[in-house]
Amino acid sequence: DVVLYTWGSFIVIGFIGMTLRGKRTPLRIAAVTAGSSLFYFAVTNFGVWLAWYPRTAQGMGDCFVKALPFLRNDLAGNLLWAAFLFGSYGLARRIVTAPGLRWILLTSS
Repeated sequence: DVVLYTWGSFIVIGFIGMTLRGKRTPLRIAAVTAGSSLFYFAVTNFGVWLAWYPRTAQGMGDCFVKALPFLRNDLAGNLLWAAFLFGSYGLARRIVTAPGLRWILLTSS
């Protein structure tokens, strides 16, 4: 079932995202985000190919080619959201400098 490929991808991507803990740089965030989008694209389209297309090289090619517009949008959306979320968190960390307010950011440093 395609749902297993979708949710399985989400779980793996969650573990991939954990590699950013303590080592967040813009380049690493962008690389993990892009890599996660490509991983999701490959795994879920493999599942779609198995479920709905002929199990031939041409069937796989058709499946992946038809999904390319979704990859473009997924990659662009994920990169923009990652930039917004990590960027706004970084900005908030810089703004909140008073020790009494650091608990708002849920950080111990």
